[in-house]
Amino acid sequence: MIFMIIDLNNWKKFKFGNLINKEDIYKSKAYVKDEMQIIDFFDKNSIPFVSRTELNNSVDCFVNKDGLEYIEKGNAIVIGDTTATVSYQERDFVTGDHIVIIRAEWLNKLTGLFICSLLRKEKYRYSYGRAYIINSILNTDLILPVLHDKNGNVLKDKTKKYSFEGYIPNFKYMEEFVKLNNYKVLKTDNKFNYNDKINTTNWKSFEVGKLFPKMKVKKHSSVPENYGMSKFISSTSTNNGVAAQVSENTIPGNCITVSTNGDCFDAFYQEDPIVISTDVEVLYSDFLNKKIGMFICTILKLEKYKWSYGRKPKDDKVFSTIIKLPVLYDEDGNPIVDNNKKYSNEGYIPNFKYMEEYISNLSYGDIL
Repeated sequence: MIFMIIDLNNWKKFKFGNLINKEDIYKSKAYVKDEMQIIDFFDKNSIPFVSRTELNNSVDCFVNKDGLEYIEKGNAIVIGDTTATVSYQERDFVTGDHIVIIRAEWLNKLTGLFICSLLRKEKYRYSYGRAYIINSILNTDLILPVLHDKNGNVLKDKTKKYSFEGYIPNFKYMEEFVKLNNYKVLKTDNKFNYNDKINTTNWKSFEVGKLFPKMKVKKHSSVPENYGMSKFISSTSTNNGVAAQVSENTIPGNCITVSTNGDCFDAFYQEDPIVISTDVEVLYSDFLNKKIGMFICTILKLEKYKWSYGRKPKDDKVFSTIIKLPVLYDEDGNPIVDNNKKYSNEGYIPNFKYMEEYISNLSYGDIL
């Protein structure tokens, strides 16, 4: 990835409403998610259901598109007005309530991503009590790159199409900037069959603290002030739990972090050394690696429903949590028992090989 330092000295101010036609910004026709037929995985009969969520590019889920009347065409900027969430939608989609659609003649995936990044900076101004409604969107000021002539002078449009001063946005620059910041598209050779459901009938119960004996590690009650290259893990449910980059002594990676505050019981595998907050428990074990960690994180997240702001998994509740895992069986179909009872009081032995192979066979599991 190439990082570019942007020189804003020659950028100019534009009223967003002057960049688009008035008829190209409107409230979408809303569907109610609970009344939709949700599809577990994207296929030819599904369509993204876009809501006000900030996660997953505002795609809440996929729904069956058969018989749907109000389908929005792709190539649109989408804003959730009560949450000021902004995303670019490349493909056709349907929406929930309180969604504003924006279209423009200059809009494509690259310019859309560029403009969305600027519109997101307005989020701090808005809340449920002060929605980012159409008039507010139209009156938003954006600082944008503009066209210059060969001598470096700012070009102006006499028709003043985009601004009262006649400045012309440099959409080509926006496209080139986004291209330079793109990652190479990931490819997988795996052909995972999502119809193959896991049979958990023969899985056994394990106490988290038995699998991951508690270790004493340094925790921080607030985000360390100095910026650095160490990942600070907090109770955030996004960005793999990383809330900031700090300059602080780290604890070892190859572990699982579990949040005990906020959106409780989010579990993430941490490959690199980390710094953690007091709102996080960290799980270490000699059997752990990246793929086993990802498998167990998924199992741990199934416990989220038990916890909330009013009922937090503090005081070692993470370690006393019971989860179910696949175990080793002998040729006669009987569970293999470890007399030392390393992993469970019953002597069951987790089938770590199965966990690794399952993750390896998922789509993109071959490039982890």
